[in-house]
Amino acid sequence: MGPNPIARSKNSDSELPEGGEKVFLEDVLSKKTVVVELKGHDKNAIMAELTDCLADEKVLSDKDAFLKAIKEREALESTAIGGGIAIPHAKHESVKRIFCAMGIIKDGVEFNALDGKPVTAVLMVASH
Repeated sequence: MGPNPIARSKNSDSELPEGGEKVFLEDVLSKKTVVVELKGHDKNAIMAELTDCLADEKVLSDKDAFLKAIKEREALESTAIGGGIAIPHAKHESVKRIFCAMGIIKDGVEFNALDGKPVTAVLMVASH
């Protein structure tokens, strides 16, 4: 498995897959989209809170439509990969540019994780 394009260093010389583009973490996160302590007590509230962060960053033209897309994607299959991590994501026309929001959940929330454990860290990915 090759390196994740989002996690690459700007100094990386590795090749991208066909049609891929380099995306750097510092280009897709901002102070507005990193929340040290998320306030939501369930996965829907957490996803809404992170969507609000993306809207505050002016990344979304239609916050409600994007949140609906995130929830629809989550309903297909949980994005909680185990180890306390969830990566909710959606590709939607309301996204102006690829961006992420991330946060920590102090006490964790149920997210239907693969390992059955609560999620304490969430990285939401918005793409177009």
